[in-house]
Amino acid sequence: EKDTSKSTDKAEATIVAGQNVTAALTDTYTVKQAPVPTGSISITKSVVGTDPTSGSFTFTVKCGDDYVQDTTGTVASAYADFTITDGETIDITGLELGKVYVVAEDEVTGLASGIVCTTTYSDSDKVVLDANTTSGSVTITNTFTDTNVPNPTTGSITVTKLVTGSTTSGMPDKYKFYIECGDQYVQQDGSLGDTKYLFEVGANSDVTIDNLDTNTKTYKVVEDTVDTSALPSGYACDVPSYSTPTITLDPNNESGSVVITNNFTYTAPNPVPVTGSLKITLDLDGEVPSDAPNKTFVFEVTGPSYPNGTTIYITGEDDLTIDNLLPGTYKVVESKPDAEITNYDLSVSGHDGISIDVVAGETATRTIVNEYTYNPPKPQPPTKGDITFTKTFGGDVTEREAAGDNLYFVITNENGEYLALDGTLSSTEVRITLADLDHTDGTRVWTKTINDVPLGRYTVTEHNDEIFIGGSNIPYTMEATSVRTDSTSIDSSSLSGNLDLTNIYVNGPDLDVTLSKQDIAGKEIAEAELTFTSLDGYDLSNVVVTQNGVQVKVTISPDKHAISFITVDTAPSIIKGLRAGRYELKETVTPKAYLTAEAIQFSLLPDGSTECGGKVTVAGSPIIMVDKADPNYEVDKDTEVISANREPKSIPATGETASVVSKAGIAVLSLSAACFTGYFVYNAKKRKAEEE
Repeated sequence: EKDTSKSTDKAEATIVAGQNVTAALTDTYTVKQAPVPTGSISITKSVVGTDPTSGSFTFTVKCGDDYVQDTTGTVASAYADFTITDGETIDITGLELGKVYVVAEDEVTGLASGIVCTTTYSDSDKVVLDANTTSGSVTITNTFTDTNVPNPTTGSITVTKLVTGSTTSGMPDKYKFYIECGDQYVQQDGSLGDTKYLFEVGANSDVTIDNLDTNTKTYKVVEDTVDTSALPSGYACDVPSYSTPTITLDPNNESGSVVITNNFTYTAPNPVPVTGSLKITLDLDGEVPSDAPNKTFVFEVTGPSYPNGTTIYITGEDDLTIDNLLPGTYKVVESKPDAEITNYDLSVSGHDGISIDVVAGETATRTIVNEYTYNPPKPQPPTKGDITFTKTFGGDVTEREAAGDNLYFVITNENGEYLALDGTLSSTEVRITLADLDHTDGTRVWTKTINDVPLGRYTVTEHNDEIFIGGSNIPYTMEATSVRTDSTSIDSSSLSGNLDLTNIYVNGPDLDVTLSKQDIAGKEIAEAELTFTSLDGYDLSNVVVTQNGVQVKVTISPDKHAISFITVDTAPSIIKGLRAGRYELKETVTPKAYLTAEAIQFSLLPDGSTECGGKVTVAGSPIIMVDKADPNYEVDKDTEVISANREPKSIPATGETASVVSKAGIAVLSLSAACFTGYFVYNAKKRKAEEE
């Protein structure tokens, strides 16, 4: 630089005739120190998956054993780190050239159990700055994975690189490509992210990318541009061709393959053009569907270079140039079915073929217009409706009893087909039971709505002329007023119908039962209190107990399921106004001189007959409860009141033993009296006659 303090920018001289005069100007230059060149690094943070941390991360930039202290590039031995968040970029300037800088993210901590964080660096975690490379960048990607969630099915894509045409030494041995999935890119580990990751594949070899999502994802393999400046002199690389433009992975198709072909050509320096190019641009016009720009359109090109035709692909409104074509006329035909979209009419200009002339040394261009017109679908008349079937129980049957019954229903249409609960029709009988219907506790109503039923007329029929509720052996029948069938129609104007069956069930008319309280000789016993209980929980408040044709007083339990009364020795007790069901007779107060009898459980059948212990007796046969004598009871010697079922204990003289007859009588008392009928009375009288 010029040192102006020591320079003169003018000089004075006196000119004299006949003399030469010299005027001198002096400039003085000194060396000024030039600024030291520096470099820079950009660090970007990218998060894949759900970040369960606070959202901020820390990293260091080391240069040897020292640390970069701040964004101005200061380097010192003290530890220093930077804080960054997802999507943020930090620029560090003022870095000394000729150094290697290493970016390292601190370990991500505080993760919940099962959450795994994987950290990757774009290309490399190292950046070398020198006179030729004064800037660099590193993207730190954190991928969060929840191992608690079952891994989805993953797939793979194999990419094969083929090199054809004219090749020589010095040709590329590695090629790069990326994979698009919607508006994201496949990362090194197979996940999706916003960063375009470049995969490498060798010439005439292949590479497989694993861990790809197969949840109906469409992937597009795109080769990164080949650096033609690095090719040997005189060599050129054609536009790559692909065996298929896209690959869709789903659970039924978990793998795919793409072949990328690069054709190399060689020409002498400054050759005379012998080939031309064809550029095709796709224009989407009209009422363009939202998914049309992402759709791949297929074209077939035939001509001198492709006498048998070749397939090309254009996505959205992109364009495609085909180079190194022999001059001549080429025909381009779009595959319309692949370009159509549901509910849209597509008009393709030149659908039957566009003729384009290719001239050597020139690029022929042609725009293909796809014009869409929205054609909304016409509403279709309904073909199916719903039927609600309801079964209501009335009468004597309880909710519990109804729930356990085995009655069934069938629903048929006019053609005799049977309707199932899923709305389908069958030529074979389909039985519907209560277990197939919905039920709310506390009610006697069962119902079910059958969806997607073909239109028509339907009839439900109940099959239960005589049913046994809840596993009982007592039949219930429907009253004449009950509805055994019901019909309904569903059509385009009324898409729902109801089938209702409300049936009244009864378990027989008012019935009577005769209860006899006897000793073992068949004689009625007075002053015994008997309790008569309905084991089915029937209300007994309206029943009547008579003895000798006269109504006697009864005591009813708080729940009205049991009554109590006192026996007489002149007649059995008759209980009137009973319903068929299960009952229990129990002795709650025992007269003196007797032992308490065992309780008797029996069933009163609708025809008035009774069943006890597996034996059925005809209507009118009494239920006999026998009291055995108390062997320890002292008989009153003064009154000599001796029951017909025992002999007096005092008859033998002092010191004498009881007679064989007496002992035999006592032995008889040990017999069980769980359930006696008229059959027992006959046997008792027979034994008495034999003893006499």
